[in-house]
Amino acid sequence: MSLDYAPEREKVAGDVVCGTIFAEFGNRTNSVRGAIERRLTLGGGTMAAHRHELLLPPDAPDLLLDRENLVSHYERSLLPNQRELLVIFTMRFERDGSLHAQWELARSFVRQHIVGRRLGTVLVQHCPGLAGYADGKPHVHALAIARELIGSNFAAFTPLSRPGAKAILAAEWQAWQAAHC
Repeated sequence: MSLDYAPEREKVAGDVVCGTIFAEFGNRTNSVRGAIERRLTLGGGTMAAHRHELLLPPDAPDLLLDRENLVSHYERSLLPNQRELLVIFTMRFERDGSLHAQWELARSFVRQHIVGRRLGTVLVQHCPGLAGYADGKPHVHALAIARELIGSNFAAFTPLSRPGAKAILAAEWQAWQAAHC
């Protein structure tokens, strides 16, 4: 899969990647649905995600508890000329760890530090080794809506869609791992 966003290049502690998925990147037009689907089915559909889940703020309306409903509602709510679609934060893990433990660690972090910022987020775990790609580390992508979810409305853009988000999330991730591992 070619990148559909420009990762922040800032050096930080930890094996993480962060960036914003824009409506247009390079020669590609992105959609929210397309960016999420590319991570759910890799290699043209030959490798599915190991696990995935939608995480929402606790006060999100029940109607949005389904990924398709959230994506449809968000895409209908995009502002004219909105550039920022999603924030992507990827946490990589060592190959010798428990995939379930990695998932739960990433999931609890995302619930606190990304969803806690009122961002609906699709969490996707990839395990390249299980699909025959021995050189890739297991990793979890957090794909967060770029605008805060207030009730059933999308409000202000998150600061995480701006440069510097990688440093913020990487520091929070390092602290989370130190406290929970």
